[in-house]
This record gives sequence, structure tokens and C-alpha cells, in this order.
Amino acid sequence: MRTFVTSSFERCLKDLPAERREEIIGIIRRVGEQFGKSHAHSGLAIRPFGAEYECRDAIKNRLVFKLKPDGLWFVFYGDHKAVKNRSKNLGS
Repeated sequence: MRTFVTSSFERCLKDLPAERREEIIGIIRRVGEQFGKSHAHSGLAIRPFGAEYECRDAIKNRLVFKLKPDGLWFVFYGDHKAVKNRSKNLGS
């Protein structure tokens, strides 16, 4: 499945070291390859999160994305608390 990164997602990554950003891009690729194949993505911990989805990159960090007709759109990156606060602020 095609993947896209929004400007809001890019802003979340801007202060991370280049090596860390590359790791996250790798996770995005894996999600695109495995989304919809329930047993394949078990290691990514993809799960519904309101009207969006989330997956882990590490124990405390999450990538939030939306399923749209043209692919997966990654919209936010942060720790569990930041993701939860974003959800509250959006009214989800």
C-alpha cells in the first residue's frame, strides 16, 4: 500500500537525529507493505485508534496514520502521552 507523510508528521521528526528519522521511515515502509495482513504486522502492533491507526516504533513512541482511498497518511509521531493529548485536543 502507498504511504504518505504529512507536513505535521515531518514537524514531529524535525528535531530527531538523522539515524532515528531513517529508522522511522523504515517502519513506515513496513507498515505500507504489511497493512491489512493481520499476522504479518503483529510485530508492528498496528491497531485502530479512533478514526485513525497507530503503531509502535519503540515502547514509548507511536506513529499515527489514517487510511484513505489512495493509501496510508502518517499524521503524527510522539510518545503515548503526546498521542493521547492530541486525541483529546482533536475531540476523538
